[in-house]
Amino acid sequence: MDNNSCAKGSRLFVRRQSGTRLEPLHIPPLDTSEPVRYVNQSLCYENWHHIQKNFKDVEEEGQELFQNFLKDQIEREPAIIVEDLVFERLSGYSNDLWAEDGLALQLKADAFKTTRQREDIRASSAAVDLSMTHEQFKAHLNRFYFKDRAKLRGILGLFYLCSDITIRALKESLELFEKYLMWSLQFIKTSVSLWVHQQGGWSLVLKTPVHPIIKVCLWIAMSAVALFTLVRLNKWKSSTV
Repeated sequence: MDNNSCAKGSRLFVRRQSGTRLEPLHIPPLDTSEPVRYVNQSLCYENWHHIQKNFKDVEEEGQELFQNFLKDQIEREPAIIVEDLVFERLSGYSNDLWAEDGLALQLKADAFKTTRQREDIRASSAAVDLSMTHEQFKAHLNRFYFKDRAKLRGILGLFYLCSDITIRALKESLELFEKYLMWSLQFIKTSVSLWVHQQGGWSLVLKTPVHPIIKVCLWIAMSAVALFTLVRLNKWKSSTV
């Protein structure tokens, strides 16, 4: 190494020693006082299975909500003569809780149908080419839905858009109706259910009111707890006198 290199190295060393911008390096000691905790693999599997089951329920409920929503919209079209097969395909809920969510959805949909957005959806669905492909249908729904997908009105608008298009298909043929119904259900399952699941489920998204019977049970339970506490307090006061 020549003298110039040594001089440069020395100057660099001096600057490094006298530098004020460099913070000292602190390495925290390794804390071994806490034992390493291992999570039971079976618990991980059970938790994941529970999440999967809940997500599947959200998917299935979303599809049933749309099918019953569509049935209600068809019934409001007096000009359509519907075969019993169509209503059998759409009718019913798997349980009472989903039926209550369906009622909450319909109430909000009835309020939504008076908005300007509902008129825009009706015009958009009327302009749809029913000969389009599945990919074109998904692209059309995506352009509409992802504007408001984090809001309830986005779901309401999507349900109206899908039902409008599917009802138009029903006026053409039962085969075309089945195709658009299947495409709509697939879109709700793949593009809507995940967000609904992240929000806690359809009941929370729709803000379904608590059933009156449940309210009564909660009131009775709270009253019983209050009465029990009052009795124990009186006994304690009597024993201290």
